[in-house]
Formats: sequence, C-alpha cells, structure tokens
Amino acid sequence: MNIIAVKNPKYLSHYCHSSIIGIPTEFWVAKKEAFPEGAKPTLLYKDGNMLMEITISDNPGLKNGGAGDENSMLFKLIRRTVIRLKDELLQVWNGADADDVLFNLDKFPSYWEMTDEQQEELQSLNKRLFDVEKSIHQRYRQIHKDHPAGELSCEIEFLLKEADPEWSDKDDNIIASMDHSIDEYNPNASWNDAPHLIRDKDGKPLHLCWLFHELYDHTGLAWEDLLRVGKIWVKIKVNFDYDF
Repeated sequence: MNIIAVKNPKYLSHYCHSSIIGIPTEFWVAKKEAFPEGAKPTLLYKDGNMLMEITISDNPGLKNGGAGDENSMLFKLIRRTVIRLKDELLQVWNGADADDVLFNLDKFPSYWEMTDEQQEELQSLNKRLFDVEKSIHQRYRQIHKDHPAGELSCEIEFLLKEADPEWSDKDDNIIASMDHSIDEYNPNASWNDAPHLIRDKDGKPLHLCWLFHELYDHTGLAWEDLLRVGKIWVKIKVNFDYDF
C-alpha cells in the first residue's frame, strides 16, 4: 500500500467499479509523482479491506501480495483490463487529467456487438436470475412471517463456471457479489435502462429483471463476463437488535 498516494488524492484518479471497462471494485490510477522516482506505473484497487497495487504494463503483476492473490478472480479481471487499456492508463500515470483521457471502449464488446448465440446466453441468464429473484422473495415472505421482528438481509455471489479456463480450485472463483434489497419486489417491472440497445432479434426491448440489471450495470463486469457466470450463491440472514 502506498501511503503517499492514499493521503494525497490529487495524485490519484479515482473510479468506482465500471461495467464499461470490467473492473468490479473501486480502483485508482496513480500519477507517478506519488511514487519514488523510477517506480513502475501503478494502478491501485480494493480487495476486501486491502489496497493492492498492480503494474500497468503488457504483463501486469502485483507489487504487493503473494501468488495466492494473483490467483484470485478479481486480479485476473483487473489484469485483463490493464492490458487492454494500458495506453490510456499510462496517460493518467504521466499526469493527464483522467476526464480528458479518451478510453478506447471498443476493446470491450457491447451487448449489440455480441453474437446471436452470446445474446441468447445472456437472455437465458436473465431468465435464470428472474427465477432466483422469485425464489428469494418467496423465502423472504416465509422468513418474515416466522420472524416478524427480525431485520432481513441478502447477499448474492456469482461464481465462475467450472469449465472456464480461469476457474481454479485454489480460489473461491467469485466473479461478482452484491447486497440485494428485498424490501420491494415487482416481477412486472423491467430494469432495461437502454431499451434502444438491449433488444431481442425482433427489435423488441428485453424485459430485464433487477438482478440482471445489477449484474451488468453495477458490479463492474463487462458483458463478456456475464457469459462466465456459473453457480449463484444466495445468503439470507435474519438479524435481531436487543437493548440491555
């Protein structure tokens, strides 16, 4: 962790996770004056409570951490993005204002650039997540009925398919995670916020469930990453508050 960079935001360009460039966590592109002379170009990102540093190069690697960290799914996703956007990230490292840097987003295919087969896979995932939503809320109603005084929370983790080349038995293979709000549920609502782009073969806007929207728009995954989702783990917890 580079303390100078963390304490001096002027040396950093901060981003939340972005579905556009496929980084599912908060990250910062450092400017070289934040580091000792001769330091390698660096991108910083959050991995849980840790701040990790990865070099910006054709062969990115961690400047801190061990082999286990480089085996994590998060590192693999970030490494891919750093390779694709190396030139743009280096502009920021060399002092450019991030708002003035034109990221070449063509390096990440958009929904309408996916093949017909890939779009069908994405639509199947949307239907699958619709069923997951329905199941979550059915269980929520029952749990709430049994424990009306409890406060419910829901965590969802999306795992990599075991057939994926980057799946590893040394990692948890979590490709994305989210906290799911279960207070309201409307299966008739569509969360397609780009109906002019996300359409079926007949040109009709797709009806997207909330979980699918969250996955493609708020977790930082690129469209191609959604095709890699395998198992989905759901944890519903009941919390009680007591005063003594």
